[in-house]
Amino acid sequence: MKKSITIILLLIGLHSQAQLTFNSMNGIELEMYHTKIEKLTGKKFSLNEYVTQVSVKAKGAEIEIIFHTLTDKNAIVYQMSSTSPQLKTDKGIGMGSSLQDILNAYSNSGCVLIKNRNFLDDGEENADQLVYLYSKRSDSYYNYLCFCLMNGKVSKIIVGRTEDCL
Repeated sequence: MKKSITIILLLIGLHSQAQLTFNSMNGIELEMYHTKIEKLTGKKFSLNEYVTQVSVKAKGAEIEIIFHTLTDKNAIVYQMSSTSPQLKTDKGIGMGSSLQDILNAYSNSGCVLIKNRNFLDDGEENADQLVYLYSKRSDSYYNYLCFCLMNGKVSKIIVGRTEDCL
C-alpha cells in the first residue's frame, strides 16, 4: 500500500510539472489569440497598436508574453519567456541546467547557435551566453527555444518565432 501511494504521488508530481516546447509554455501557445489567454488567466489586457508585453501566471508559472497586434485589432502571442523553476522542456532542461545538459539533450535537434556576451544585442543583460534551438515550421518561419545562461546555468528560457535561423 505504501509503495502504491509513493508511485501515485510520483506520477502526480510528474504530471503537474510545467512543460515547454518549441511552440508553447504551460499551455500558452505561439500565435494564440489574446482573448483565449484572457479567458485562461482571468486577466484583461490593454493592447498597444503594434506590440504589447504582459505578465501572466499559467499553471503556477510566471510567464512574460509579447503580443503582436494584427490589423484586425486582435493580438497573437509572438514570444514568451520565463525564469520559473517549474518550467522544464520535455528533455528535462530548466532553470539551473548547464550548457552541457542542453548540448547532451539536444545534440540531434536542428541547429544550435551559441553567442557570447560581447556579441549579444538582444537586451538580455542577465545572460552571458545564449543557446538557440530552431524548429522549422510549414511556413517561412522557425520556432525557437532560447536558453539564456548566466555563469554557465540556465537563468531564463524564451520561446518565440523568427524568419531568421542563422
